[in-house]
Amino acid sequence: MKSQIEVEIILETPIKTAVNILETYGFNLDEIDLCSSITDLEFIKAVINIYHHLKKNNMESIIMHKILNFVHNNNIELVEDIFKDKVSPSMLSHLLNKKEVYKRDYEDNTKAWMQFIGNLDAENSEIIFNYINKKK
Repeated sequence: MKSQIEVEIILETPIKTAVNILETYGFNLDEIDLCSSITDLEFIKAVINIYHHLKKNNMESIIMHKILNFVHNNNIELVEDIFKDKVSPSMLSHLLNKKEVYKRDYEDNTKAWMQFIGNLDAENSEIIFNYINKKK
């Protein structure tokens, strides 16, 4: 089992990367307490996941802007439209259940989106990434 110090060292670089991304796009980091809430850590995790996907495709700045705007400007109810006809009925049901849990638990559309995106597997992350990237 890793000690708290080892975990902090392992997380230090990706969290700094995520913080830099958030600051670049105008997030008020004074309102995010990295030590007190799993919600904040999951938010950072979602940003890191998005960042790594973008870096892999060499499109960091343009696509990151689109994703952050998408999360800010679209209701999480859009999940069904994004995934229907792209996943099995059982997976769609699972995703819709998760969406409802995040929506209820966080009572904040942006936080619900970040939890949802941050917890997607690679295949479903690709689906939402493609949807956002193709959206005009």
